[in-house]
Amino acid sequence: MQKMLANFDLTGKVGIVTGAASGLGFQHAQTLASAGADVALLARRAERITENARYIEENYGVKALPVVCDVSKWDSVEAAVTQVYEHFGHIEILINNAGVNAFDVSVPESSLEDWDKVIGTNLTGEYYMARAVSKYMIQQNYGKIINISSIGGWTGGIRQLAYHASKGGIINLTRSLTADLSKYNITCNTLGPGVFDTEMTAGKLTHENPNYTHILEGIPMHRIGAAFDLAGAVLFFASDASAYCTGQVLFVDGGKTAVM
Repeated sequence: MQKMLANFDLTGKVGIVTGAASGLGFQHAQTLASAGADVALLARRAERITENARYIEENYGVKALPVVCDVSKWDSVEAAVTQVYEHFGHIEILINNAGVNAFDVSVPESSLEDWDKVIGTNLTGEYYMARAVSKYMIQQNYGKIINISSIGGWTGGIRQLAYHASKGGIINLTRSLTADLSKYNITCNTLGPGVFDTEMTAGKLTHENPNYTHILEGIPMHRIGAAFDLAGAVLFFASDASAYCTGQVLFVDGGKTAVM
C-alpha cells in the first residue's frame, strides 16, 4: 500500500491551472500543491492570481507562478506557456479549467458575441492550452492533460446553448487528444463537475432561488458540491496512479448523471 500511495506524489512536477483566479481553479491549484507540485496559476486577473500564488507558497511550501493569460487568444496562451516553461524548465500537468457562461438566453435571443465568447473560452481555449503544452510534454515523453467539462457536456440545457455545446465539445476534444498523444505517454482525461457553488453560479444556489429545492432533488446525494470535492479525482488524473487511464470522462456530481 505504501508503494501505491507513492504514485499520488507530485513532488518535482509542474502543473498549470487555467482559470486559477478563484473558485474551482484555485482549488485545483491547491490540490496539486498539496501533493508536492509546483504550480503556475493562469488567469486574466493579475491581482487575484498573485494573491493566490502567494497563498500557495506560504501554505504548501511549493513554488507558485502567477501568469496573466486570456485562454481565448492564441498569442496570449503561447506566451504564457512559454513563460511557465522557461521559469520551471518542464511542464508535466495541465488542468484546463477556465470557463464562462451566458445564462438565461434562448436560441433566438442569443447573440453571436456570447456564442463566440463561450466557445472561444471553454472549447477553443482548452485546445489552445493543450496545443501549447503538448510540444513540451512530447519532448519529455510524459504528460497529464485534464480537461474540465461539466455534467452539461453530457446533456443539453435550457437557455444555455453555447455552454452545453462547448462542454460537450470538450469531451470529444479529450478523446481526439488521446488518439494523437497517447504514443508519447501523455494521458488526456475529462472531469465533469456537477453542481458546485462558484462565482459562475453565484446567487443561483441559495434558498432565495425558487428553483433551489428542485436543484437539490435532482442530486441523489441531496447536496451541492463542496470545496475540494473534486480534489481526489484531480489528483488521480494528475498523478501516476492513472498511468493507464486515458480518454475517459469522470463525472463528480453527487450521482446527478445517474438519474438524468
